[in-house]
Amino acid sequence: MNTKEAYKHFEKLNYILNEMEDRYGNMPEEIECNYDEPEDQYKARMAQDILDKLRDAKRQLEWIFSPILAEGFLVKRTDGRYEIAGTDFYFTS
Repeated sequence: MNTKEAYKHFEKLNYILNEMEDRYGNMPEEIECNYDEPEDQYKARMAQDILDKLRDAKRQLEWIFSPILAEGFLVKRTDGRYEIAGTDFYFTS
C-alpha cells in the first residue's frame, strides 16, 4: 500500500471516528455491561481496550489532517525567543 492509498483509508477511518464522537458528545468513556454475565464482562473489557486505542488513533489522525499554519526558517528574535521568519508565530519554550 502506498501513502496515497493509506491516507484514503485514514480519511474514512477519521470520518467513522468523528461519527462515534458526535453521536455521544465524546468518544464513549465506558461500555455498559451485565455484571452477572462473565462473557458480557469480557466483551465490555475488550471493547474498552479497543476504544482506548481508537482514541489514540483519533488524536494521531487529527494531527496528520490538521492544516500547516506556517512554514519557514527559525530565527532568533531580540527578546531571545524564536519565530518563523516572516510570520507572527513564535515559540515561548
